Amino acid sequence: MIEVTDVSKKYGATTALEGVTFSAPSGAVTGFLGPNGAGKTTTLRILLGLASPDTGTALIDGRRYADLPAPRRVVGAVIDSMGFDPGRTGRDHLRVVARAAGIARKRVDEVLDFVDLTGAADRAAGGYSQGMRQRLSLASALLGDPQVLLLDEPANGLDPAGMAWLRSLLSDWAAQGRTVLFSSHVLTEVEFVADRIVIIDRGRVVREGSAQDLYGSDRAVVVRSENCDGIERLATGKGWTVRRDGSDRLVIRGATSAAVGAAVAGSGIALTELSSETSTRSLEDLFLDLTTTEAHA
Repeated sequence: MIEVTDVSKKYGATTALEGVTFSAPSGAVTGFLGPNGAGKTTTLRILLGLASPDTGTALIDGRRYADLPAPRRVVGAVIDSMGFDPGRTGRDHLRVVARAAGIARKRVDEVLDFVDLTGAADRAAGGYSQGMRQRLSLASALLGDPQVLLLDEPANGLDPAGMAWLRSLLSDWAAQGRTVLFSSHVLTEVEFVADRIVIIDRGRVVREGSAQDLYGSDRAVVVRSENCDGIERLATGKGWTVRRDGSDRLVIRGATSAAVGAAVAGSGIALTELSSETSTRSLEDLFLDLTTTEAHA
């Protein structure tokens, strides 16, 4: 289990994390989402002991990463900063990692086969495609047969077949009672596989919960108008959640269609559509409602 409690981190005058608290339980796949610069990678680096929090704790099975007796046997990680020597073969890279972690040499061949890199294992890793490099990183994470997988954008560079394979891997790992925490910007992939969702924005957790609870059935009011800007200002002023859907269409949550219609009529704005619909809310809708979409420092 992963437990992050009241973690804050500053780099100079920049606040990267502020009071971040969430958990990723055993037996579940937890998706960790946020815009660029929201604090995802900083959080993962703190969990892996690559950065120190100013306040708070980040624990894996009740311990800091640095206090784990055999960390690679407990945690398998993929993070951008964990590179490899481009002149070394994929097989040799894994052998070096296995030797340093006290892992049997035969495990190297097992994970190479598992990630479908056996045919390229004796080529220099610097010549690998992005997808192959990602598979090599995953192979390194799996060497210790860990109880916890902590992955930063693990789908980067994978083709559709590779992404389907990754989904299966994450689901199977969690089904064995292990812990999976992964960040991703591919929201459809997260929807396919995540049991739990943590959304972070500007260094703060803005939503956490089961996938079912976060984006189950939801009622929305749909309006069309030539003056969407005016309606958006009106709705925001009333505390309703508003999302643009094209140049003349808004999706409003937090109000009934009658309330929206009355408010718009009172403002003198003409509508070309006012409707109410109940549907399964997508993760993309939730993400856009809760976060800003521009990149942050």
